[in-house]
Amino acid sequence: MKDIWNNKKFYISKKAWIYLIVVEILILIAAGFFYSRRESVMLNFSQEELVNDAGDNVFYLDRSTEQKSVTTPAFMLTKGMYTLEAQIECVGEARLEVVYEDQQYDSEVSGMIPLSDRNVVTCDFRINYADRPIQVRGVLPDNIGEGEYILVRNIRITNAACAVRNTLFWIFLFMVAVDGALYMLSRREQLVLWAEKTSWKVVVIVTVLCSMPLMVDYLFLNSHDLYFHLMRIEGIKEGMENGMFPVRIQPGWLSGHGYAASVFYGDLLLYFPAFLRFFGISVQAAYKCYVVLINLLTVSVACHCFGKMGGRRTGLICASVYSMNIYRLTCIYTRAAVGEYTAMTFMPLVLYGLWKLYTLPEDTEEYKNSWFTIAAGCTGIFLSHMITTEITALFVIISAVIMWRKLFRKKAIMTILKSITAVVLLNLWFLVPFLDYMISGTYVINNADKYMPYQIEKNGAAVAQLFMTDYNVFGHSSRVLDGSMSEMPMTVGAALMLVPVGWFCFCLCRRQRDRAEKKTEYLTVFLSLLSLWMSTYLFPYTWLADRLPFLRLSIVSVQYLWRFLSVAAVMLSLLLCLVLQKEWILPDRKKVFAGVVILLSLWQGMTYMSRCVENAEVYRVQQTGNMSTMQAQSASKEVQPSVMGGEYLPLNWNEAFILEDYVSSYTDQLTCDADSIHIAEWSHGRNTVTVSLLNMTDEVQQIEVPLLLYKGYQAVTDQGEALQILPGTSYRLSVSVPAGFSGEICVKFKAPWYWRVCEMISLMALICVVLCGINHKGKKLMPYKLKGVDKKLWFLFPQQRNGRCVISPVVVNHCASAVSSSYCSNVI
Repeated sequence: MKDIWNNKKFYISKKAWIYLIVVEILILIAAGFFYSRRESVMLNFSQEELVNDAGDNVFYLDRSTEQKSVTTPAFMLTKGMYTLEAQIECVGEARLEVVYEDQQYDSEVSGMIPLSDRNVVTCDFRINYADRPIQVRGVLPDNIGEGEYILVRNIRITNAACAVRNTLFWIFLFMVAVDGALYMLSRREQLVLWAEKTSWKVVVIVTVLCSMPLMVDYLFLNSHDLYFHLMRIEGIKEGMENGMFPVRIQPGWLSGHGYAASVFYGDLLLYFPAFLRFFGISVQAAYKCYVVLINLLTVSVACHCFGKMGGRRTGLICASVYSMNIYRLTCIYTRAAVGEYTAMTFMPLVLYGLWKLYTLPEDTEEYKNSWFTIAAGCTGIFLSHMITTEITALFVIISAVIMWRKLFRKKAIMTILKSITAVVLLNLWFLVPFLDYMISGTYVINNADKYMPYQIEKNGAAVAQLFMTDYNVFGHSSRVLDGSMSEMPMTVGAALMLVPVGWFCFCLCRRQRDRAEKKTEYLTVFLSLLSLWMSTYLFPYTWLADRLPFLRLSIVSVQYLWRFLSVAAVMLSLLLCLVLQKEWILPDRKKVFAGVVILLSLWQGMTYMSRCVENAEVYRVQQTGNMSTMQAQSASKEVQPSVMGGEYLPLNWNEAFILEDYVSSYTDQLTCDADSIHIAEWSHGRNTVTVSLLNMTDEVQQIEVPLLLYKGYQAVTDQGEALQILPGTSYRLSVSVPAGFSGEICVKFKAPWYWRVCEMISLMALICVVLCGINHKGKKLMPYKLKGVDKKLWFLFPQQRNGRCVISPVVVNHCASAVSSSYCSNVI
């Protein structure tokens, strides 16, 4: 291998790459063809074949029976993915599971399949050991209550629909790995130069450190919002399988009633784990891949932004401290706040864009292109977490008011307008449906009385908690009156809290400093302290809400004050960047200060993550079949709806909102007057209900279907006639059936036409922004060292002359002398 690496003649031509890719495509096609033609599996177990642990024929269990499980006969399956479908009648917390009969090593196959809210259970599972007998078990809990039982009607096992996709996915990954290795060998000189100019080693190390708690074969049941976000991933996957893109109403929630999480909650990056789920990767593994991706992006983006503001070494230090700050790690592992820790990835981009706007000369290229950075950062935050968007916007406005002299200039105003225009156009596909729902309907999220009391400072942090290094890693936030005992971390960590101390000691008392430099420092310190203050119970939120009622909804929408720690983390990281780039601070002092901050950051981060692994409740989950669509599994609460606080549930203004009552109404069944309407048959698909019925009266009758009444649902007869839709119980969808009607009614979701138009506008805006970014980068590509350039590739190498893009004479000369060459062999 060493000889191959040192062999400078090793090179793969463009033609060879084409042949290789064609061969790989043919291999994928052949693999899919032959795998799909495998012998199909169809196992069916009726009630007569089911037995209990004693071997007696049993298909019903309750509290009176001694045996607590009903099983199928043992059977064998080859390696691969399969689907279990069972018809069950159940009351209580019974479960279904697929296990290896010998109950020895690695005996669980499917994991626990809850049955409490479903009559038909579907779950995919993977067989890794083809030589071990398998059983399907229905199990009652040890603490079974009065009236609880399980009745198994039928169990069927078939080939999983995603089995072929999963096989092709792993073959594709192997091919990508081989192609990547070959590319690295053929481009090793460029890779060596790139490695010398970048900080990829530090990025990889910090990413691995931040991902340490993921190095187990389970997730953390203690994580507060984990269940909700796993359901979001599953909802996007199910929506894509149903042909919906982008997904608006996630179909699997609440016994198939659907939940409009994708309308109210930006989930663009969640399409990555949903894409993995589509190819049969477990939701547990897909979620871990997502966290690793976010860690990598966070470190990379922070390294780039802080490196541009303070130099390469300073950028590495600030990126490491920012990525390892306790609040970000708390969002990942304690709270599983997917939207919030995703948004924190893009906050340094917004900061960097504003830094260019406030500090750089107007005639520089970086200043002119600051709109691009701001737009990218704001878009990332907006499509990740709405509350963080609100918080970020607040601090952007505060900084704009303070720096108004810098902003009220022609070029600055043009830059801001370009940023706003780009953000609006890029996010129009999400913004219009969101505003459409918020304006046209009433939901928990836009009703301040039903959402949360505005005295949110009752749950704020105490000042002492900002400096704490000992806390309950899986605790919750409690009221101020109850003290801080056993609360979760409410701090950015000791490392970042040390930064203002360093600034105070090194910078505050120095007199001979540039005025603009001092303004930048003071603004950073002010915003850092303000964000810390706003995270505590000392900030007067109730006073503001009483005197400025229009702020009430904005205040309650924040929910928890410690969300402001995300701003504190990025502002304190910027302050560290400003301190470390001071040339007049003695180098030894800077090295000591930087070393202390880094070591403290590593110590606090590793200590926190180690305690997370130590105190975590084990939670293994493969896919939707292992999760209840009604009730979230949690280590901290016995009963918790899967929709958490039900923020996106539609409701009536005059109806008392009690979440438990709403959720209990969402059963997978039709509701109508049986004396007036005869139901011949009905089916419930994803966001679709089809009913064949007869209205036996001379009056309009109502029939409630198991769907929530969101805008976009339509009820159409088999003759194409549109029917009126009204809100039913707990805002279920109620269809008005005409007098004497006999036929089929189909209720389904269809996105309004103007949503689709906005999607096309956002796609076009994205293409334009990407082309602008490529053009901006292209201006920096000269000069080149070229061995041979195809004349058709001249547009890749532009030069600027008098503001216009022209062809470089050097490129023309090379093209003329290398007509026979069909590729660029070496670009440095």
